[in-house]
Amino acid sequence: ALAQNRNDAAIARYKEALAIDAGAKDAVLGLAEATRRKGNRAESLDAYRQLATGYPADPRGWLGLIRVAIESNDSRSALQTVQSIPQSTRSQLEAHPEYLARLAQALYVTNQPAEGNRVLRTALDVASRSDSAEALDARLELASVLVNQGNDDVAVSIYRHATGGHPDNTTAWEGLIGAYAHMRDFPKAMTALRSMPRGSYEAAAKRPGFLNAAAAVYSAHGFCLEAEGLLTR
Repeated sequence: ALAQNRNDAAIARYKEALAIDAGAKDAVLGLAEATRRKGNRAESLDAYRQLATGYPADPRGWLGLIRVAIESNDSRSALQTVQSIPQSTRSQLEAHPEYLARLAQALYVTNQPAEGNRVLRTALDVASRSDSAEALDARLELASVLVNQGNDDVAVSIYRHATGGHPDNTTAWEGLIGAYAHMRDFPKAMTALRSMPRGSYEAAAKRPGFLNAAAAVYSAHGFCLEAEGLLTR
């Protein structure tokens, strides 16, 4: 049920399993994930905390606690969780690209940019060798945070890495072009726009944010008819 995003059914099944065995690891993890996806962060936090406490060598409980903290805009809590992770488990997580992206975000948000840069470089290096959809989403979320902070250059490095490794990801292309436009670097924005795979462009063209960014790029180059055409789609 969880794999099919039927969260209510999944939650009910995991609670039934926990009524039989309160410490069943898979059921605790499943309940944590299902409640997080449903948006019930308090219950999700309790389940992840139970997993991290009962199975401290399992990195999934710790990563879950950090995810929920970041989603709750509580970066300081995320960093406190990192300090509580046993060293052997932390070593496992340091090879996990999502963990590194979440940690980098917490560091940037708490005004630790030098350490954030160091962790981000590691996150990109690890992701080049072994990536996941969750890790990519975490990096794109981080890039958006960095643009909002005015840290456009670092955001661009994330978006370029994402479009290079995942050229079909429309969020990455929209972010890259939008970041260049935010920097008023319209030549690079145009280069990025013209380098998009056709399928990615067609998918992105259904998104208002992408159309607005692309129109700004065309307008800056004097292609006003093209810009108007994008805005009136």
